[in-house]
Amino acid sequence: MEAAAKERELSGDKAQRIVDAMRDSVASRGAAGSTFEHVAGEAGVSRGLLHYYFGTKERLLVEVVRRDAEIRVTRLDERLANAETVDDVLDVLVASLMDMIENEPVFFLLIYELFSAGRRNPDIRRELAQLFERTRSHVADVLRGKESEGVLSLRF
Repeated sequence: MEAAAKERELSGDKAQRIVDAMRDSVASRGAAGSTFEHVAGEAGVSRGLLHYYFGTKERLLVEVVRRDAEIRVTRLDERLANAETVDDVLDVLVASLMDMIENEPVFFLLIYELFSAGRRNPDIRRELAQLFERTRSHVADVLRGKESEGVLSLRF
């Protein structure tokens, strides 16, 4: 699955419209009801283009979560850049979590759907594990950077 995605460039307007349409479809129909036909219609592209870019619905779901995670990590980086105290760092982390809970419930739905699909599909399970590992590693690097700035002291 990962190799197929690397072979095709997933940037550009059409790919972004497809990802956005899948995200919206899952929010309104759930993953099971989000067919390539629905998503293609909402994105204004052919079903064949979805197959070309993503191959499977599960791969498209992984891409939706990956892009959502990238956006969240970028926002977190921007907010943490100005943190000058431990309290600032904690405030940013808590505010980011609360914002996600209050304003982005679809993200949790997507994660749940992928966890469920990952129980049956080892490719999805592997992709999701890699996504979480990259995100955790990035946040750990940011926190180590704050430690080197003298903003906080990490115990572990």
